[in-house]
Amino acid sequence: ERSTLRCTMLRGTMLSLRLLQRRAAPVSPASGAKPFLSLCKMAASSYSSTSLGDAAMLPARRELSSVPTLSAEAEAATEQLPTEFSGLAVEKRLLDKPWNATFRPKEEQGKGKTVEFRKKGFCPAIIQDGSKPFVCIWLKTKEVNLVRYKGGWARRLYPVKYEGETFLVYVRQFTAYMLTGDVGHMHLIKWPENPEVKPLAVNLPIRFFNTEKCERVKLGGFVQNMHARHGLKLMVTKPNFPTWLDLDFAKAEKDDFYLDMLELPEGSYVKVPPTRLNAAGRLLLARAKRVRG
Repeated sequence: ERSTLRCTMLRGTMLSLRLLQRRAAPVSPASGAKPFLSLCKMAASSYSSTSLGDAAMLPARRELSSVPTLSAEAEAATEQLPTEFSGLAVEKRLLDKPWNATFRPKEEQGKGKTVEFRKKGFCPAIIQDGSKPFVCIWLKTKEVNLVRYKGGWARRLYPVKYEGETFLVYVRQFTAYMLTGDVGHMHLIKWPENPEVKPLAVNLPIRFFNTEKCERVKLGGFVQNMHARHGLKLMVTKPNFPTWLDLDFAKAEKDDFYLDMLELPEGSYVKVPPTRLNAAGRLLLARAKRVRG
């Protein structure tokens, strides 16, 4: 209720400022726009907190202030880097920072304890290492949120520091809160010790380009992705795999694109069930279709 009331007050302040601007004496755009924008930014700065209870204020704040802000970790990383480095270098530095994990005993498991530790800034997770028993850990929600909104963040490997050992993990599954977007639970898979014998299974989405060169698309058709729901399942043996697969539709044969036309990443292959192959023994990835009607 407090968040809704503050949001209503802020929107009322915006409406009052607009009415005052209309009733005021006519001024030139150059002289009239700046004071109005300054008043709007002052109103937005008065509600600068981004706590859990103020989540309803975020849309109104985005409308008022368009200046991007960095977190404390990003600002600290920026100060340590040279001035000629771009924001991508800062992002890569934050991605390479390991997550500090602590053991989660049985006394701290369960709904009640989990809710209590989440309020303290911790995120529950489990680590799967082959056929070994799962390891229950705590992660800092602040560290996970640094990469939470990066593109393809759940299809990358992240370093985790646990009991003095640093290893790579892959995010198999995660749950997030609808209101805040914070991660509620994570299922992590440890990078295998011998990936050549036991590779890591990764589902990668497929992106298309050069679809306008297809004759069926030129006539008003569309491209149907046969693996749009779960992506293409790859067995990777090297940790430097991409977050998606690019498919050049200019190489299509008669509006069809098969697996043997796709250039897979180095050290990866696809296990295709026999039931998914056509009569020629090929796996169909995409097909250009016409619009019926």
